[in-house]
Amino acid sequence: MNLQILLKKTIFKAFFLLSGPAFLASLFDASLLAGIRFFVEILSETSPFTITEWTLAMILLICLRFIFLRSRVVTTQKIFRQLESGLQGYFLSILRHIQPRFFHHPESDSKVQAAFEATRTIPLSGEALMQTLQAVLQLLIFIPVLFYLSWPLSLLLFVVVMPVLAYTQNKWKTIGPIIEKQMNSEALFRSELEQIKKLYRFWSSAIEKSIETNRLIQLIRSRRTISVEAGIKQASLSFMIESVSILAMIGVLTFCGWMISKSWMEPKDLILYCSAVFLCYKPVKECIRIFPQLRAAKTAYNILSRFAEEPRQKREVKTYGSTLKITSASFRYENGVKPIFNLFSTEWEINEPVLITGPNGAGKSTLLRLIAGLEEWHSGIISYPNIYNKAGIFFISQNIVLPPIYLLNHLIKQNENPYLNDFIEQANVSHLFSSNSFSGGEKARFALIWALASKSQILLLDEPFAYISRFDKDSLLNNFLNTAKVLNKWIILSSHEKMEESMLKRFQQVIIDGK
Repeated sequence: MNLQILLKKTIFKAFFLLSGPAFLASLFDASLLAGIRFFVEILSETSPFTITEWTLAMILLICLRFIFLRSRVVTTQKIFRQLESGLQGYFLSILRHIQPRFFHHPESDSKVQAAFEATRTIPLSGEALMQTLQAVLQLLIFIPVLFYLSWPLSLLLFVVVMPVLAYTQNKWKTIGPIIEKQMNSEALFRSELEQIKKLYRFWSSAIEKSIETNRLIQLIRSRRTISVEAGIKQASLSFMIESVSILAMIGVLTFCGWMISKSWMEPKDLILYCSAVFLCYKPVKECIRIFPQLRAAKTAYNILSRFAEEPRQKREVKTYGSTLKITSASFRYENGVKPIFNLFSTEWEINEPVLITGPNGAGKSTLLRLIAGLEEWHSGIISYPNIYNKAGIFFISQNIVLPPIYLLNHLIKQNENPYLNDFIEQANVSHLFSSNSFSGGEKARFALIWALASKSQILLLDEPFAYISRFDKDSLLNNFLNTAKVLNKWIILSSHEKMEESMLKRFQQVIIDGK
């Protein structure tokens, strides 16, 4: 999806659908001005209408104006909520296919958060733009009325006052960098807040909690400083524009007094002119408000565009024969000092499950993530066995993250496999399918069931039994291997725990020493 094309199409669609209702609502605003003129004539007893007729006519005008304004609001909400949904779908698509190395950098979380916030800021600015459309149409209708009432005064407004106001509006451009800095600061804070919430929930040591709390407080203070700076700058510009507007109004009134003293203008015309200017105040205010909104939208667009330019994952899966083969492959983390794998080569047959062993930090988990496609080799060739299918590879990580359990229920109902049902009984979790909270061991059992229920033929398990008690571990592993064999699934399992000799004989053993 092209972001620029999407935004242009949305704006054109909004202009097309909203111009009619906005124009009609503006006409009714002009009719209100005519109503004020009739009211003056009624008071001077020069009008054929009564005050009752005038009141009923004004109520009717206000009701019609409400109908057209509501139509504009309903259309605006539908268009820009659809845009917001589209942008957030676009954001998720980028996030899903972004290169794994993006997440090696510490600022990756804040970039993701900032990009998501941008998907909300852009539609809000679009709504403000549509309100400005209404304001512009109102001004286009009122400008001829103003010139009709007093062309010298209108000339003063548009030749002197409006250029001065436009010049002050141009100052909004100077706050672009501070707004972007503020948005990035907000995103970083939200990301860090999520991390510390987990720390408070799952970490018991008070020392680390205190250190991280103090760090977050420093971040809050930094965020406060940036917010104060941005707020003061925005408020100062707003007050400057407001002050210039008041000075302009004083100048206009002085000019009016001079014209009345010269008998070039009647006092009643001044009342009508002031009424027209008053009705123009809101549209002018909307036009003024659009400048900071457009600046925020441009900043959000730049953030989202930069996020979209992050390298995408390029996963070309090659399949050949009955082996998984890695040839001269190298990998290192972006912020790592030394490579995890350097010209690494290996080949495993699918006729037996694979057991990867080695000391902590040797690279067992990284190797499984590379095979699963959750990381990318910097160089080398990897080919998968022919049993690789569209479902890809099922990977269970050490830090078990489970999707909603209803998805597993759906998967089990699709399969209706007696061997799978037997393993569910052996795992002793049948009574937990309606629960929402699980222990580490229960999560591990559900992950094993999910692996067997999946359509993937290649299962990668990273320390899957670490959370399961020693009493249950051997029997559960044995049952898992038996069920996987019946279901024609190939298992690659990593572990640093000792196994019985009889269990080891079931595996092809691979040692990763980290050298």
